[in-house]
Amino acid sequence: MRLFDLRFKRLRDRSGLIIGAALFVAALSGLIVSSTFSRPMRVLIICLLAAGLGLGAFLFVPAAPRIAKALQQLAVLQPPSGLSGPSPVAAFDVALPSPTGQSAPITARIWHPSETTSLSPSGPPLSCALATSTHILPRAQEPFDILLYAPGNASRRNDNASTATTLASHGYVVIAIDDIEIDPKSAVEPLVYDYSSDAAYEKTRRSGDRKVLLEAEKALAALDRLQACASIDWRNKLDFSRVGFFGFSFGGAVAAEAGVIDKRIVAVANLDGALFGHAGLGALDKPYMIMNSDAPIPSMRQLQASDPSERNSATAAINDLREEIRLANRPDGYWLWVKGSTHVGYADNIFDRRHSANWVTLDPIRMKEIRDTYLLAFFDEHLRKTPRPLLRQAPSPYGEVELLADSAPRLRELSAAPTPK
Repeated sequence: MRLFDLRFKRLRDRSGLIIGAALFVAALSGLIVSSTFSRPMRVLIICLLAAGLGLGAFLFVPAAPRIAKALQQLAVLQPPSGLSGPSPVAAFDVALPSPTGQSAPITARIWHPSETTSLSPSGPPLSCALATSTHILPRAQEPFDILLYAPGNASRRNDNASTATTLASHGYVVIAIDDIEIDPKSAVEPLVYDYSSDAAYEKTRRSGDRKVLLEAEKALAALDRLQACASIDWRNKLDFSRVGFFGFSFGGAVAAEAGVIDKRIVAVANLDGALFGHAGLGALDKPYMIMNSDAPIPSMRQLQASDPSERNSATAAINDLREEIRLANRPDGYWLWVKGSTHVGYADNIFDRRHSANWVTLDPIRMKEIRDTYLLAFFDEHLRKTPRPLLRQAPSPYGEVELLADSAPRLRELSAAPTPK
């Protein structure tokens, strides 16, 4: 029964507005038309339409406050600055040169604790020597910890700028790269999620496996290059030996793959991304946190669908789900669902008015607060070795967040998930 309640609540939260409004319109239209029927038939029709109005209200009314708030935000919403920590933050774009000069520089954006706030890089990327000489890191008793960031598929380094700013305001230095497809001289084949046939599905997996490795290597090369070209002040104040890595969507897969291939990556956070490469095959053994949007688990009907697109999409989701379950069930694994969230809510695109329909199910500012708070707790505990009870606190202080270990309906839904043939 609780599993049914979970699925019904998800349907109501996502589709209740549309279904409820449709029932309202249909019932009111039916009431008008019913006046033309005979009296006995009219009474029956009115009773049925009254039931439709009641069901429409049951589905529509809970969404009404969220609709009102979303309409208000549509007029006034501005992305938050992200400065929730004690430190001012500065950001700059930097060209990280190849040590041999045989390959193009890697362009990265760096957010760092500073004496003054400067968050709007302008102009071309600075040289590494100039950037790290003019951007001064504050004094600190301990070296600053580094976080690498990878953006969504075919996206740029600033697609989660507000979250990077938040983490930097709490003392982290965040280094973000562009998706490897953005590089003008990149030979990587663009990743297109094509499940329209079995052959297309296999090609998508191969393309994803190749791209995730190349992009992980690019992020790690950026780390190497910064260490090689930075000023003495930066090299002395940064800990290059223990690094965290987080990413959004495909960038989450990149972070996980880097955790497999480089021992310096000691903690990985995945913002609603599927796994590819070695990490998708069970090779990741680092502390791992995934935050997932509120999407239903594929059914056996979908896995056996005659439509190859539906069948292969379901197969990809279930295969990824199996590995996520393994990672989440380890002592240093964390799996969070954010009720009402959608995929776009895990990056700053959620603040774009083109995505305002998503604001009805979850306030975008609230969504940013959730992702930032849990990312900070995760890296504090597994990079700085500072215990953060929030990671295991159940129920979460955020009512929208469900932890895997504390959600009986989710566990039942996972245990009932079919296995692809």
